[in-house]
Amino acid sequence: MQDFTWSPKEKQIARTVFESAAVAEEQELLERLKTQAAAMKNMEDLWALQNVIRDSERKYQEKYDYRYSQLIAVFGGLVREGRVSIGALHGLSEEKMKYIERIASL
Repeated sequence: MQDFTWSPKEKQIARTVFESAAVAEEQELLERLKTQAAAMKNMEDLWALQNVIRDSERKYQEKYDYRYSQLIAVFGGLVREGRVSIGALHGLSEEKMKYIERIASL
């Protein structure tokens, strides 16, 4: 992947889109975990929930990497998942958008 330079405007767009997607996913995860916790009946359920939490944290940390060197891949993945629309990234350079769209189409 190419080493991109991010203008101040692009950095602002990236931060806004990134934070919005991260907060939305955090809320979904919290709701899912609350539901699972409420349904616990025994210690086996507790250990299973603990594993879900650990796995969810790992996946979240891998997905939401706000290093500029990683953002193109992050946004490509989020677009592919439907968590971010291409339109939300309007204002990023044409070159960045092409890379994001290419990654999203994989």
